[in-house]
Amino acid sequence: MMFDFYEKRKLRGIFFSRPVAVFLFLLALVLSWSAYGRFVAEQETRAKRLGKATELVGLKARAAIIEAKVKHLESDQGVERALREEFDVAKQGEEVIVVVDGQATSGQATDNPILPLPHEPSLFERLKFW
Repeated sequence: MMFDFYEKRKLRGIFFSRPVAVFLFLLALVLSWSAYGRFVAEQETRAKRLGKATELVGLKARAAIIEAKVKHLESDQGVERALREEFDVAKQGEEVIVVVDGQATSGQATDNPILPLPHEPSLFERLKFW
């Protein structure tokens, strides 16, 4: 019976010694640091997920717009409209009206008005400081 008492006292002395307390404190510190790292990583992942969800909504809206454009281009009217906007073409038999800003010098509109080009300064003129 006495042996048990001394044995418990010896074990208690080992467990409550300073080296064991320092070791347990350091172990708790390392585990806390690891848990904090996981917390920070989870917060970053959550923020990225919300950003990607917002981006996904924008991409879905853009896809819907593109699908509508493709559907419109599948019709003859859509193709004709796209060609007219892109290349300024006219069908056979249609007339084209060209609106020119400015007045002709003779008072009448000419078939081919020649407009002066704006003067673009040369490299030497741009480098002048005086």
